[in-house]
Amino acid sequence: MNILEVTQTNEESLENLKTKYSNRINNIEDWYEKTGIPKKVLYFYTQLGSEQRGVPESLMVVTQREIGGGVLNPLIENVGDLTNRMTPNHHLEYSLSAVTEKVENSLSILENSYPFKKEFEENCRNNAEYKNLSYEEYMDNIKSALKKYSNAHKELLPLCGTKIHQYACRAAMALGDMDFEAATVYLKLIKSMSSDMNTYIEALSQYTKRWDQYMKGEEIFNEDLRAWFGKGKEGGAGGGGWDAYNTKGERIGKCGETTGKAKPKCLSKSKAAKLRNQDADGDGKKDGKAGIARAVKRKRREDPNRNRKGAAKNVKN
Repeated sequence: MNILEVTQTNEESLENLKTKYSNRINNIEDWYEKTGIPKKVLYFYTQLGSEQRGVPESLMVVTQREIGGGVLNPLIENVGDLTNRMTPNHHLEYSLSAVTEKVENSLSILENSYPFKKEFEENCRNNAEYKNLSYEEYMDNIKSALKKYSNAHKELLPLCGTKIHQYACRAAMALGDMDFEAATVYLKLIKSMSSDMNTYIEALSQYTKRWDQYMKGEEIFNEDLRAWFGKGKEGGAGGGGWDAYNTKGERIGKCGETTGKAKPKCLSKSKAAKLRNQDADGDGKKDGKAGIARAVKRKRREDPNRNRKGAAKNVKN
């Protein structure tokens, strides 16, 4: 059952939902009074929150044990919980405060001054040694566990009737796929939709808009990612979102807006500066544009198809 079917349920079906989630009736009344969202839809949201506490939550615990410790563990817990916190399984005020806290905590980890990927790799090597496994064996094990975590959240997608619910679910999927850039973007989109109670209620109220497109695949969400990278409020050297660079290390436009050109590499202003200022060959001089050029060439080698469908592929700089 998806959100359109829920809005068309008869009274008998609604009574069944009321019986199933009778322990949430006070929360549903609270949400209805403060948001005006139909109770049929609120029961549907409650189902999403309850389903998240099943297989996805269990696999989160299993994955944490497989990982062993480090920066990824709190991420998969906080992000995985978001779809639950965005539902009448909780009072509305707590829902917003919990979402805000979990998003902020997650972004603080992903955007820490000490590079997340570097710390994650260090964690993995230490954990592999502790478990008496080779690094390769350890990575195979956690990738397998993370994929199951990602797939469990993918199973929740038909229950996600709004963009904010979809973003929460897809952020968890991105973490499971180790696509940390996409996870960061989804979390920032959630942050923009939960900046205050009025904004949050508006996001929660968009429960039928473009639902048919939600169920057709990734394209609508690729559009959202392009909008963030190309027109976001921060991050780019020339204002706006992240910038696209070519194999000469030159900035050629905004991410998502380089149609007809060879596949670029998208970089934030800070990441581009870091690549320019590094001294990869150890000659005592900054790499300048050559540092960016190397990253672009690596991107094209490992992800050559500019028309590839699906989530962005993260390639190490």
